[in-house]
Amino acid sequence: MIKRSFIFYITAIFAVVLAHPAEAKESAVLYLDSGFVGRQSTFQIFNGSVKIVFDRDSLLEQNELVVQKEDVPTSTSDGYELGDEKLTLQWKDAVSVSSNGVYVDMPGKCVRDAWTECRLFLKDGDAWRLLKGDRVTGNAEVRIGIKRSSYMTGGDASWYAYKKCRCAASPDFPKGSRVKVTSKASGKSTVVRINDYGPERDKFPKRVIDLDVVAFTDLAPKGAGIIGVTVKPLGKDDPEYLLADAPVPASKIVVKSKKSSKK
Repeated sequence: MIKRSFIFYITAIFAVVLAHPAEAKESAVLYLDSGFVGRQSTFQIFNGSVKIVFDRDSLLEQNELVVQKEDVPTSTSDGYELGDEKLTLQWKDAVSVSSNGVYVDMPGKCVRDAWTECRLFLKDGDAWRLLKGDRVTGNAEVRIGIKRSSYMTGGDASWYAYKKCRCAASPDFPKGSRVKVTSKASGKSTVVRINDYGPERDKFPKRVIDLDVVAFTDLAPKGAGIIGVTVKPLGKDDPEYLLADAPVPASKIVVKSKKSSKK
């Protein structure tokens, strides 16, 4: 066990220092011996501008991966601005890499936040297509696509007074809009109708939306108070658009009790 850990440590260092000095084209070689099989490993190469993560099942046997980074002209695809760097992944034996592939990121080119979406694009012939997910399999050419939004795509959500509807207050979307809200923790979603303005962004910079308690409890127990969510506006042609107007079950309607007056 000690020997295996030692081999892993030496090989990891050797793989990283093989990166060439900064230039229009750079390359790094990852020598992945048997110590990497069945092990989760993370490599940050090219001075941390590229991150490659191997899951436990990424490698079927020892292998070698050459990663080349080169400058390319910027372009656009599917509404994304494609970055000015391209990565080429070349395996010595592509067959010994599982179908789950490896996680690839270029944090030096795109920083994810509530206003920015970073996605991988894969070279497909002469075109670049949006990669489903963030896993790259086999030999490939990839680059980062950046899409900046005019609204917060994620943040905190709280609940407010009982309106007995799947409604919400938003500082980004006009009244009458339908928005799909998804809990980051549970993955549960609900569709709400915007019927009010708020929360005030200057006072609550991390709050993306305030939900009526009916909508909030679609995602989490009321006692959670504040939860992390993502939001997505829906067009009228979206099949989920009308879900905000669906009848609210009686079990979700909370009636405030009134104190009886004493005579």
